[in-house]
Amino acid sequence: MNKRKYKVLVLPSWYLPDGGGFFKDHAETLNHGDFEVDILVNRVLGLTSHSFYQIWKSLKKRERKEGPLQVTRWGYLRIPRMERYNIRAWAKKYLTLFDYYLEHNEKPDIIIAHSCIWAGYVAARIKEEYKIPFILVEHRGRFARNIEATQRMIREWYFPYIRKALVQANKIITVSKALDNQLISISPGIVNKIETIPNLIDTDYFKLPEKPRTKDPFLFIAFGTLEYVKGFDILIKAFASFVRKHEGDFMLRIGGRGSKYRKLKMLARKYGVADRVNLHGYVPREEVLKEMQRANIFILPSRFEAFGVVLIEAMSTGCPVISTYSGGPESIVKHTDGLLVESDNVEELEAAMEKIYLNYEDYKPELIRKDVVENYAMDVIRDKYHLLIKNILDGKDSIIS
Repeated sequence: MNKRKYKVLVLPSWYLPDGGGFFKDHAETLNHGDFEVDILVNRVLGLTSHSFYQIWKSLKKRERKEGPLQVTRWGYLRIPRMERYNIRAWAKKYLTLFDYYLEHNEKPDIIIAHSCIWAGYVAARIKEEYKIPFILVEHRGRFARNIEATQRMIREWYFPYIRKALVQANKIITVSKALDNQLISISPGIVNKIETIPNLIDTDYFKLPEKPRTKDPFLFIAFGTLEYVKGFDILIKAFASFVRKHEGDFMLRIGGRGSKYRKLKMLARKYGVADRVNLHGYVPREEVLKEMQRANIFILPSRFEAFGVVLIEAMSTGCPVISTYSGGPESIVKHTDGLLVESDNVEELEAAMEKIYLNYEDYKPELIRKDVVENYAMDVIRDKYHLLIKNILDGKDSIIS
């Protein structure tokens, strides 16, 4: 007699092709053994950000296999300058999509909602109607630090929606403890629901290079969206200062897309390092691996960061890292892995670049990688989620760490 599998339905707040590749990796990792995982996607579409064909295609419901996962998709066309309406209408359409899913599939045992803004709110509504328990996994960097920039991203009228998700969740998983305080400040009663499970990566893919890294040229790299939050303006200034003080062949490569692309290009010219700074634009996953295996130092100079998956990807290849006291990186970077500096501080960042450059042989690739494999490998994180799900469905108050 075949043992019945645990049916898990994932509700992402955003998903491929609009980012959210981590949610796919996470779901595929959990889809193992006694666990069967489906994904429900309500894509947010914009008249200016998506083509007519993309909108037409996404506004049709469709259910299909995407790799090992069954993915049911629909879309919502956002109305400009009507955010409150859009949240309610998007949630309503997501609920309709869930009803459609139930008509064609077995009722899930549990839901995993990625971020309270806004899939967590949808999961709370589903729980009220169908009594399906859910795990809320919070990734949003805006909860990592209580500073002016993040305060502007969490409006007061968001709170009832966020609070509903937090209160209704059976468990709240934060990807780093840096998120806990902000969530608790919104809903103090959730303190005993919160546990931390970090993000995961494929450590078999992000592996040590076959040959040792060379130092000529000495290569600094960074990956992320080209937006204010990532602090790449600070990185370019620090790199320019570093280059002025040291003789040698130094290069900085920054990969990613975003609204600050032209400003960063102009900044590199202004500081006289345009010939040494390469802004890649979009970098395919296989090229990310190659770049990390070539790099001498990986830098993530974020102003706020929920976790920092790119840090553990780089570390898994044995690359030393520099990041900031911005939330998540504090739980990742140890003194054997690299250095942490204050965000928005050009002088500290430049000093860290110099310190690792001058003491490069002190950073051992095998040791850097070892910590990642032990704490962030797929099987390690999968086992924690599988145990958590079983405990929730068995009515236990899990202690997973």
